[in-house]
Amino acid sequence: KYRVIFAGGHLFRRHLIIADDWNIGGMSRTFMVGKAALIAEEMAFLRRFDDTVEKCLADQFHTLGLDFGVADFAVDAAGRITLFEINPCFQITGSIPADKMERWGYLEDTNELIIEALADAVVARAGDVRQT
Repeated sequence: KYRVIFAGGHLFRRHLIIADDWNIGGMSRTFMVGKAALIAEEMAFLRRFDDTVEKCLADQFHTLGLDFGVADFAVDAAGRITLFEINPCFQITGSIPADKMERWGYLEDTNELIIEALADAVVARAGDVRQT
């Protein structure tokens, strides 16, 4: 299950959780512990992803009229997206428990950039509202 955050017109790759169960949530990450190839796959996703997939996801946010949100999705071998959820509510700070930060803390490396993009989007929208 891939997750991206959309804020201020930008997509931020958040995580890739690989598990042996169809219902993947945060606790499913334990399946990845000790599996270097799975961690490497997540790290590769966090560095770079398919531009076509990212454009499609950004288009979904624009179509829905969202300035920010989170999307959970999968991509099959043919590059087709299965969109599980787009949600305008999400947590970015404190999402990794303190006892897991050493192992998974890298997932919050973009928090400052996301918060800045969120603040910019809110200020831009507030400016639009004040002018009407």
